[in-house]
Formats: sequence, C-alpha cells, structure tokens
Amino acid sequence: MLGFLSLNTHLMLGFLSLNTHLLRSRPPVALLVFLPLFWVPVFSADSQYEACGAYDCGPISIHYPFAVDDQRPEFCTSSGFNLNCTNNTPLLNLNNQLYQVTHIDYQTSTISVVAESIINTTECPNPRHNVTLDNSPFQYSAGVITLLVYTDCPASLSSLPPATCLGENSFAMPSGAAYPDDYRRCRFLVEVPVLERSDLRLSSDSYAGVVEAGFNVSWTADGCAPCMESGGRCGYNQSPPGFMCFCEDRPYPDACPPLYT
Repeated sequence: MLGFLSLNTHLMLGFLSLNTHLLRSRPPVALLVFLPLFWVPVFSADSQYEACGAYDCGPISIHYPFAVDDQRPEFCTSSGFNLNCTNNTPLLNLNNQLYQVTHIDYQTSTISVVAESIINTTECPNPRHNVTLDNSPFQYSAGVITLLVYTDCPASLSSLPPATCLGENSFAMPSGAAYPDDYRRCRFLVEVPVLERSDLRLSSDSYAGVVEAGFNVSWTADGCAPCMESGGRCGYNQSPPGFMCFCEDRPYPDACPPLYT
C-alpha cells in the first residue's frame, strides 16, 4: 500500500514538472493576442481608372482626349478626338485627308502631323489640296505659317523662292509676302501649313524639307494636366457632361486627393 502511494506521488510530481517546463518553453497566450498590428491599406482600383490607361500605337502613347478605333471606352475620350491605328501608325483624319501622327505633347496640348501622302512617297512632296481645320477641335499651333505653292507658272516669276523638285517654274512663298502680278497665271495654287523656318527663301532645296517636316496643331486644354500629375487618368463624364478625373478609388472632378492623409 505504501509502495502504491509512493508510485502515485512520484507520477504526480513528474506530471507537474512536465507542465511547468512546457509553460516555460511556449510564449504566453496573452503575448500572441496583444502583438502590435500594422494597418496596410488595400485599394480596389476603380473600373473606369483601369479602363482609361494609355493605348500604345507603335511608339506613340495615346491618352485622353483621344479615341483609338474601338480600343478605348467612350468615357476615356472627348468628342471629335479620333485617331486610327494602322500598322502601328497613328493617323489623324482632317477633313478626309490622313495625317501621320509623329508626336503628341500632352503638357502643351500639341500634336505633330505629316501628310500620309508625303511620307509614303520618295518623290517631291506635291500637295494637291488646301489643308483646312474646319469642323475639327484643332487649331494651328504657334510657329505654323501658310506656305503658298505655285506650279506651272510663267517664267516671269523666277524671282520667287523656287520649289525645284516640283518642276520648272514652280515656286513657294510664305503667305503674307508680296504677290507678283503674274501669280494668277500659275496653273495651281495650294496653301500648305508648315513650321516656320528662316531658310525658306535662301535655298532651292528648302521647299521639300519644309513640307516633309509637317506641322503642329493644338487643342484646348480642359484641366487634364492636374489630373495626370496627381496620378489620375483623364476622362469625360456623359451625364452631366464634363471633364472627370478617374482615380484609383473613385472619380473626382479635378484631380486625385493624396492617398494617405
């Protein structure tokens, strides 16, 4: 009997000793519960923000206000700003004449274009139609002048700056210059917008270089720059109509607020 009690006492002491060791080797439950937690914000991106990302057509990144075929939703664009992307080349249609877009500057709201008919030929640029911006949202940028191109003229106009590559008795002069009396006898007169260059009158080869450089048109800015600078993506609200800045969390009227305030 005494041996049995001694055995039980020994087992009881061993069990208590084991529990004490386990408690010392495991962190207290309270410490697991009260460990400091750090809050990390998680945003679910707005669907319009996601949809209005840039569309790349070749080397040109296309943003608001431009539409590109059917690649950008209507709310990511503004009416009248339509581009086509053909063979990775953005094209702008101005009164049924196609122009290749060579650069878009969103800070100055300027787009640089060259007539597709000029780019796709190795021959002398020979414009046959006046360029007009009627019924378009664009206007000529600063530094663009009108070049008057005369072809098949009488020899008496030989004092004008020659457009040699167009053929004999072809001339080009900036609009506003003094017109010689015989210019009405020229067969063709075409008005071509070009970037102003001081050497136009100095070299017989200037004509081709000036016309092949294209020209710039601009559009009226509507507050997109502050939106883009704040990390937003510009768009257009259909109802009520007006500019809208699409941000990661939701749309705002002008720009995105700081994400962490």
